[in-house]
Amino acid sequence: MRSPLLALALTLVSACGPAAPATCKISLARPTGRRFDDGTVGVQGQSRDVVFTFQVATCATANDLSFRVQVTDPANQPVEASVAQATVKSGDARATVRFRPSVEGLHHVTLGVEPNVVILQTEDLAARDLRQREGVPLPLPRGTVCSAYAVLPSDGGTLCAAPGGETTLHRADRPPLRLSEEEANLSVAGDVAWLHDRSGLWSLTFPADGGVEKDSVGLASQRDGGLLGLSSGDVVNLKQTSVARFRAGVGPVGEVLLGQRPFAAAVSSDEATLLTASPQQLCVMDVPPTFRPPVCKSISTRVVGQSPGGLYLLGALGTVPQLSRLTARQALDAGPTGPVVALAVGWSAAPLPGGTAQVPVLSGPLAADDSGPRGVLVPRLEGALLALEVHAAPVGTTVLADEHFVYRFSPDAGAVAVPRGP
Repeated sequence: MRSPLLALALTLVSACGPAAPATCKISLARPTGRRFDDGTVGVQGQSRDVVFTFQVATCATANDLSFRVQVTDPANQPVEASVAQATVKSGDARATVRFRPSVEGLHHVTLGVEPNVVILQTEDLAARDLRQREGVPLPLPRGTVCSAYAVLPSDGGTLCAAPGGETTLHRADRPPLRLSEEEANLSVAGDVAWLHDRSGLWSLTFPADGGVEKDSVGLASQRDGGLLGLSSGDVVNLKQTSVARFRAGVGPVGEVLLGQRPFAAAVSSDEATLLTASPQQLCVMDVPPTFRPPVCKSISTRVVGQSPGGLYLLGALGTVPQLSRLTARQALDAGPTGPVVALAVGWSAAPLPGGTAQVPVLSGPLAADDSGPRGVLVPRLEGALLALEVHAAPVGTTVLADEHFVYRFSPDAGAVAVPRGP
């Protein structure tokens, strides 16, 4: 991916008329030029403004300047564009390039300022607009809000942990079944469902009579951290200063000690390597049981999301927020940081909830003239790149996301799952 930093080419010899003592020299006053970040993110199908700033002689006016503008989409196809506005005040110049991205992805924007003043370039990312995509109704009573949500592998039932409330099993054509008096941590590992509350860690089975059986794995301590399900049916529990692996009907089968409390984790595709995040460090280790100590390194970025295959980190390049996705293999390498996508100044991610694997949900302003419903951004792994999707988020709704669905819970309407991707 080309750097979002501006590429600046300068030609410093030019004039706006015949040589004369009173003639204003238009050429660049000093070698500076940049893109102005207004804090908005572009959206597929919506008009987009990209603002460049540069300097000219203090005697120059906007009428002395002319422009050449070019925008190309991710397939290097031209996009119709124009300079919608240009201003000059005391040598400080500003030009607004306007275009309408028809596809998602990086658009390359080039602005040439004549006579021979400056050439400015930048990359602008358009997010895929999925705000009108219809969702599949969830089998939840109207008004139900979940802070953690897990789909069962068998009959399509769902586990819902209510914020500050209880954890309940919901199935079509059956009344809700309360599983815990509190907001529990949830996970589905292979064909096994897991629940962790203050009374312990439980594997769940669902007999044909419509009930539920809870089998304690022997963890009697107060609820610690989150759960990460493995395809084998085992679960990894993030504890106070360790990660422990549990097996239904058996109990603990291995544990690795850490120096800091882990709050997020991901596992490699072969489920042999575990990546954990603590407030100041990342650790890579063999999935328990193992006798090898973890390899840890400090981090300055913030972990804002997790999925079974990778963690999402929010950092910055200068003042520009950057979101990246990191796997266990990449974390061992001092060089790669995984796929990265640049956001706009002021964009942020909701705190990572404990006990549930959640892709980050990012909030901030969309394109300035965007007329669509209120939305949030959700990252999507597209090959080796990160793409962004815009999903509807009406005021008052709770939005969760995993790699396959965005879940929208409205206190005065039904809950839906919106499929992700193209």
